Amino acid sequence: MLALARFLADLAPHRRWEGAFRILVAASALAVVILSPDDLTTMLAGPGEDIFETLSVGLVLIGIALRVSAFGFQSVPDTALKTHGAYSVLRHPVLVSDALMGAGLIIGTQVLWFIALGAPLVLALLATAAAIRDEETARALGAIAADWRKQIPALIPDLSQWNTGGFEFSGRAALLRTMPALFAGVAGLTALEITHDVTVGAASWNFWPADWDYYLAALAASFMVIAADILVARAGRLPDSA
Repeated sequence: MLALARFLADLAPHRRWEGAFRILVAASALAVVILSPDDLTTMLAGPGEDIFETLSVGLVLIGIALRVSAFGFQSVPDTALKTHGAYSVLRHPVLVSDALMGAGLIIGTQVLWFIALGAPLVLALLATAAAIRDEETARALGAIAADWRKQIPALIPDLSQWNTGGFEFSGRAALLRTMPALFAGVAGLTALEITHDVTVGAASWNFWPADWDYYLAALAASFMVIAADILVARAGRLPDSA
């Protein structure tokens, strides 16, 4: 119930774009299984010779690394403006991380029409969510936010500005803030892969079955990804604190 409440709250008017962004990332993970189930195991095992698999895994890993670097320097509360770690090179590292992972999963489907539709949608939602968060920060911090926006780019990192703020990296903080969403994603994909093997693979069918159990499992898995990402966020946070 808590996850559902946070999910609905995140889809409130002032969060509608961020909610849509999370849904897209979760749907991308689901699409990997539905559109390209035979390649799922190979893709998760690591980059292969196929350029789609290599690019997919690469983007997902970069997204994970960015998220870890954003959460690894948790020296200030979520209600404070962070300007160190990943936040020193771009204003919205968590949004960019989600976009990279979403794009990686979309590319992992290896379905051109889905890539052509999904990739621009990821970019559009990313830009919109970033703009909304900038507006929220401006209302909350005023002149401080104006200086922050001048010094730190929104979505394209300026690596020359990297700094740790004098704080040491905390692997524990990174794991605590990163693992819930990653665990839910892996668990959801694993559940879908097992369901696919039982309902489709074992019978060697050439079409998706009309069994409701598969689709219910798909919905449950995608909700797990969304709920986990929302549960690590905190109410009243400043932009990009979750």
